[in-house]
Amino acid sequence: MLLLLTETILIFILLGIYLKMGKVLLVDKPNHRSLHTNPTSSIGGVVIFISLILFEITNYYVFKNDLIGLNFYICISFAFFIGLIDDLRILNFISKVILQIMLIIFLLYNFYTSHNFFLFVISLIFVFHFINIFNFMDGSDGLAITQTFFFLLYFFYFFNISNVFGHNVLFLILPLIVIFYYNLKKQIFLGNSGSYLLGVYAILLLSENYDSLYDIFIWVYIFIFFYIDTSFLILKRLFNKENIFKAHNNHLYQILCKKFGNHKTFLMIYICFNTFMFLIFFIIFNLSISSQIYYVLLILFLLTSIYPYIYYKVKSS
Repeated sequence: MLLLLTETILIFILLGIYLKMGKVLLVDKPNHRSLHTNPTSSIGGVVIFISLILFEITNYYVFKNDLIGLNFYICISFAFFIGLIDDLRILNFISKVILQIMLIIFLLYNFYTSHNFFLFVISLIFVFHFINIFNFMDGSDGLAITQTFFFLLYFFYFFNISNVFGHNVLFLILPLIVIFYYNLKKQIFLGNSGSYLLGVYAILLLSENYDSLYDIFIWVYIFIFFYIDTSFLILKRLFNKENIFKAHNNHLYQILCKKFGNHKTFLMIYICFNTFMFLIFFIIFNLSISSQIYYVLLILFLLTSIYPYIYYKVKSS
């Protein structure tokens, strides 16, 4: 543990030196959709990827623990390099979709056990939606990493994570703490490489612990705000005959960040919301599976029902 903390401190120091040098690579330049106004380094994904590899090597050669598996690292490497290419070249929509679908097919091929084609297509859509949800979250300081901390909290508390995956989750948390610090100081973003990597990591964590459709319900519950937000905006744009694939800045968190004039106020509200949802799940977790699903669906219905009112109220205020 001491060695891992030492490596984390070293990453923190080296990243700080890199940012002070001023020669920033992978620059995210603001556009009309951005919530930030200054060019910012999108090297967060590179830091996470290198840290995971470094920690895994340490885990295997120093602590003699088992490796998590080659397919796992192929998947997150695939996700990382797709995002890295996007950060470097700013891919057009068609190229992004093709690369993401290739990634998802590889993911499902290695971790999907059902031979039902219909369920395979549904899973492909689900994973595609989910990976892009993480990509949306990186638009606000600290949001994607905060959500990552919460979903890891759910999995550690309510699911049985293997020791091998448990070690690897620790390897993820340590660099995320470092990036979170610099992200809140507006010095670094996850970038597409980081958001794709975290999205795929979360899917792999789900596949590691997937037993039934019940787990999908819990997954939606964990990310309920963003599932409702993205689904609502897709339907809204379809109704208005707009291109649902065209980038925009109409997510509720983007509107709220602009209203507040900063990202931290919204982040604190979101942390309170997630804490409240966690406490609710803590209360219902000891009920029967059917009762848990009933309450999850009830909460989903209630939040979905009031969401349009909140959205238009905030937008018009």
